[in-house]
Amino acid sequence: MKSLQHLQKLYSILVNLLRTNSHVFGNCYGDCAALNNIWYEEGGWDIEISYTCTAEIEHDAGDYWTEEYNNVKSAYGELINLSVSHYDEETDEETEFTSNQLKELRVLLIKELENLI
Repeated sequence: MKSLQHLQKLYSILVNLLRTNSHVFGNCYGDCAALNNIWYEEGGWDIEISYTCTAEIEHDAGDYWTEEYNNVKSAYGELINLSVSHYDEETDEETEFTSNQLKELRVLLIKELENLI
């Protein structure tokens, strides 16, 4: 059975996965939100992080001499779902972590999502 202390050892790995993920911002101009997911499935852990990304995108239609382009000026994310469980094959025990147990991790992820670009 895994405890909260076992999960806390993964916090830096999970934040780094979020930081280095290729965020999807949607395909529009102005403010856009798109759903993103990260899964961590190692050593019996099953962790899902779902979040949206919103971006302020500057669009230039271009003209005869210049090409059309999109420039992401700023972007941030919003945490939608966080679920964590661990399955131990040797003991056939599954540990589900409650929302209350995930508060500290939730705060770390939200902080990371505040300013993506």
